[in-house]
Amino acid sequence: MRRIGSGELFGGAYTERTASNQTHFSTSVEIDSHGRRVVNGEKYYSTGSLYADWIITTGEGQEGIETVVVPSAADGLELIDDWDGFGQRLTASGTTRFRDVDITESPTLPAEVVPGSYGTSLAQFWHIAALVGIARALHNDVVDYVRDRKRYFSQGSGALPREDPVVQSVVGEISSARYVADTIIRQIAAVLADLDAAIIAGTVTDEQYDAAEIEVYRGQVSVVDTVLTAATRVFDVGGASALGRAHGWDRHWRNARTLASHNPTPNRLVSIGDHDLNGTSPYRTWLSGIDLRGRE
Repeated sequence: MRRIGSGELFGGAYTERTASNQTHFSTSVEIDSHGRRVVNGEKYYSTGSLYADWIITTGEGQEGIETVVVPSAADGLELIDDWDGFGQRLTASGTTRFRDVDITESPTLPAEVVPGSYGTSLAQFWHIAALVGIARALHNDVVDYVRDRKRYFSQGSGALPREDPVVQSVVGEISSARYVADTIIRQIAAVLADLDAAIIAGTVTDEQYDAAEIEVYRGQVSVVDTVLTAATRVFDVGGASALGRAHGWDRHWRNARTLASHNPTPNRLVSIGDHDLNGTSPYRTWLSGIDLRGRE
């Protein structure tokens, strides 16, 4: 925590593109012939790692899956900026390679940071917060654009676009989308704060973990749908003129679509429905890698 407080940055390198399951990784954490603790393997979607001082990664250890901290300047660590998605370009969510990276003297994570905690909910909270930022940018951009615009549609009923009820309606829709996103993120923040307080107090229950996770899922679905719709509707205030590259409004949709694709909402809806109907606990720890037992 002192490192974070002093401004040091931590990036993640968890997932792998070799296979998809919930139990094993191809990346390893082991003791080599020189007695060093080393990491070997390759990760993808290493969001933030290119800018980080420390990389948090996961691998197969002697006692199962281990989460370890690696200095970003370590010998044998290669950070590759090959993320080719059409949105969220600056996240640099590309490849991280580990070749006999020595972590013998590296710091360890606090004991309370373990699989099954609310780390996944917190990660989704950050994604939702980014979507909220997009909603705010959409609203700011469209208001500035319409206020200064003089040219209007031949079908328009106002002397200026900002006086046209149709344009006003679109701006109102974008404004409402921003409000919905803002309201949801504040509600989720309060839920996670209560969960954190219960963890610190030692009173947290499995039911509280599940309730928080489901709250995040519901919020994610609602914000994704709201922001993506707004990012499409925004163009209706200016016709072809709103498509100019100088405005760059396409980035809002591309960034929102990329965030929405990290953990698709159809899977969220299944978890929500299964929980509501059958009381099924949402899955809180997600892994992706190779099942060493040979099962794809």
